[in-house]
Amino acid sequence: MKRNITLLLVLLGLCLNISKVVAQNKPEAIHQNRINKLPDYHIPSTPFVGETMQKSTSFAANWKIIFVFCWLMGAALTKKYYYQYIISLLAPFISINKANIYYRQKSSGFHTGSFLLLLNYLLANTFLAYVLLRYKAYFVSINDEELIVLILIVFISLDLLHNLMVQYVHYLFRPGDLLPLYNFHIGLIQQLSGLILSLFMIFALLLPVSIGHQIASIGLILSIILLFTGLFRSLFVLQRQSKLSALHLILYICTLEIAPLAVALKGFFWISARVT
Repeated sequence: MKRNITLLLVLLGLCLNISKVVAQNKPEAIHQNRINKLPDYHIPSTPFVGETMQKSTSFAANWKIIFVFCWLMGAALTKKYYYQYIISLLAPFISINKANIYYRQKSSGFHTGSFLLLLNYLLANTFLAYVLLRYKAYFVSINDEELIVLILIVFISLDLLHNLMVQYVHYLFRPGDLLPLYNFHIGLIQQLSGLILSLFMIFALLLPVSIGHQIASIGLILSIILLFTGLFRSLFVLQRQSKLSALHLILYICTLEIAPLAVALKGFFWISARVT
């Protein structure tokens, strides 16, 4: 009972903190604050939508082509050495029961193929977010390299915080292998969805801005849908295996998913404010 009350108080504080951070870091508020700090004779005109990306010189088309070429070479090597591993994930990806059996049989140890697929998932989301943010002219005072690194740091931090919270809750409540199984289902969705998102990333980077930003938007929407699919699937497995009450499920969601997201967003706004 005391643990539940403590978790509820922590989550209430996080919710209040999130609302405050989001209100202070809306793009309109940030843009207006920057204008207010500038002298009257040095107020820049607001760029047209997509103008920043078209005028970008630090992340030129040649750089994009080199990155896509390197990605294709890495994908070819991954297919050569880890093709069987990728194929073995398809059945668990489709069926929850087969995923549970796969987890029981092959979950022990670290697999390089799993790391490469998760890295590909992070890169795909990073560059999709980059294309969309540049087209919408957000963070105009940050150059392309800084923005890409900042987005990548946010995604990596979010994943690390999620795994850290899983380990913490697992140590606190000792629920057996339920939380590792929960984490396995989310990771399974991320690994295979990254392969799909990579196609959107390539076209978003190579095609003209007017088309690329639409592809990036579709890719990010698909990424969110797949992420929620993995989340609901993991919660379904968690509830079916443990028979948890609705209150405990809500506490698990807030602790394992919302809390890392809140910390990552606050870190993103804090770093972007210092960079700009």
